[in-house]
Amino acid sequence: MLDAQDNKRYHDAAEKDGLNDDDTVKEETMNPEKSVPDSFKTYEDGKHRRYQLLFTVNGGAFAVAKLLADRDPSHILGNLTLRQVSIGMSLFTLVMSTDIFMFGEKMRKTYLRDAFSWQGKTVLILIGAIMCAGWILVAR
Repeated sequence: MLDAQDNKRYHDAAEKDGLNDDDTVKEETMNPEKSVPDSFKTYEDGKHRRYQLLFTVNGGAFAVAKLLADRDPSHILGNLTLRQVSIGMSLFTLVMSTDIFMFGEKMRKTYLRDAFSWQGKTVLILIGAIMCAGWILVAR
């Protein structure tokens, strides 16, 4: 569902930015007064939604696990153990980090050559690694 929304946004941003099918700028749309292309706004919105999902789900799962683990540590959510929730959240974090990475790479290669450089990749990898390490520690 996110990919379909992103593809529409990519297309709309390319149209607004005046890009040809081969990602070159249409000469009639060149405007020196235009400071930030619409594709950058699309990139920022998509990145924000993904990071928000990553942090919201991880934070919610941690809060629920913390509240319920204090009561009965053997089973916290239905028949799930704290270890199973931790492993699941580690996998979710890996999948979301991979999705954010792929989104950033696609936007960089397609629209914004200067976006998602080594700094952004480093931050994403560190955030994902720290979250996974936290869940692995909880699983112990």
